[in-house]
Amino acid sequence: MKDYRKDYENLRVGITLTPVEYSLFENIANREEIGIATIIKRFALAYNQGETLVSAALEHELSILNRRVLKIGNNINQIAHLGNLGSSVPVDDVLGHLRKLDSLVKKHTKEKLNGDQ
Repeated sequence: MKDYRKDYENLRVGITLTPVEYSLFENIANREEIGIATIIKRFALAYNQGETLVSAALEHELSILNRRVLKIGNNINQIAHLGNLGSSVPVDDVLGHLRKLDSLVKKHTKEKLNGDQ
């Protein structure tokens, strides 16, 4: 082993890809602005951990969605506070909106994970 690698604890792996396979990984890596080896490593680790690998664009979109859901949760807390103070709260309306939100979030997430635009 070369001297500069003696203290290096990580292991290096080489793989052979067909031109089609290489092109597929190259497209993903370019879209994510990372190297091909990095994207292959991320796919392998996600597969091993039973996770779904999402693109940076989808991760950003989910982050925005999460912030919106948190704002809605804050509004619900405010409604609950008013209800606890004795104000009339239309519970059926609130639950209806929550069910609709849940349905939209599930549909949107499923579409994005399946690659639909």
